[in-house]
Amino acid sequence: MSLHNLNRKELETLLNYLETYKLTYKSKLDIPKNTSYGLEVEFSKTPLNEVMTKLSDHPIFKDYDVKEDLSVSRISDIDFTTTLGGEVSTPIYHNTFQNWQDLQKLLKILKEMQALITDKCSSHIHIGSQIFANETKYAIRFIKLWVIFEPIILKYSINGSHARRNIFYYAQPISGLYSLKDLNNSDFDRYRLSKYKAVSYFQFSNTKAEQSYNTIEIRTPNGTLDPTIIQNNINFFVSLMNFTKSPLYNEKQIDALYEQLNDPKRDLFEPHLHHALILSDLIFSKLEYKLNFLKIYLKDTDPDVLMRKLPL
Repeated sequence: MSLHNLNRKELETLLNYLETYKLTYKSKLDIPKNTSYGLEVEFSKTPLNEVMTKLSDHPIFKDYDVKEDLSVSRISDIDFTTTLGGEVSTPIYHNTFQNWQDLQKLLKILKEMQALITDKCSSHIHIGSQIFANETKYAIRFIKLWVIFEPIILKYSINGSHARRNIFYYAQPISGLYSLKDLNNSDFDRYRLSKYKAVSYFQFSNTKAEQSYNTIEIRTPNGTLDPTIIQNNINFFVSLMNFTKSPLYNEKQIDALYEQLNDPKRDLFEPHLHHALILSDLIFSKLEYKLNFLKIYLKDTDPDVLMRKLPL
């Protein structure tokens, strides 16, 4: 079902339906078996040493990396030897029932320890670069899609809230970096993105010295302890990457979208319903995944405001 071709009456029906639509947590996603990913879950308020102890004593989480994070950790005002807040990094996950269950358990423990998500927290996602099948053209296509749809990606990533306080420092937008000519250049070295960009460094290498860069790091999502949001975030970004390899990917169509949508003066967090519908139709074939994406993207957005912005 193509959503971006709906008429106004059909769009009103869709928006009304989304108001009561519920996201569900799945035992597995419809993504390729070789997809790998990892998470960095930032949290605030809870003593870091308590989280370290709790997870190190747990049979599932004893090897998870728990550490201080400069963007969220601070020294307690009461006990000046205690660090509050930090980051939990998972090992490599795959699309298995066990890993999705582990994620639920991890987030439940953090909630039970009264970890809080503040406007400084993020939930970074690392996706194994094998998703591009060692083909630089797919990586370049991904960056082109990101540049075109960056306002949609950023609005989706904040999950209906405000963008976290330092997002333009720790996850700098990239849409102003490349012209269409740049994005149609096959020189991949131009597209290796530094650490604090919205989508960060990745490369194709099996050498030991460079293995740590064999992921695409997505730095835009706001912090959350909701496993359903994290699962949908992974599904969204993996689907965006997988679309670059799809036979439905049409370079002329994508270039036309660049010319149509890439306005340098655009508001990066302003909702654009029609553009979001175009993106959902491009990367998702299942209606359920389109609805999930739109539910998160449009959270806390007034449907009447969206309809008034649409052309008559």
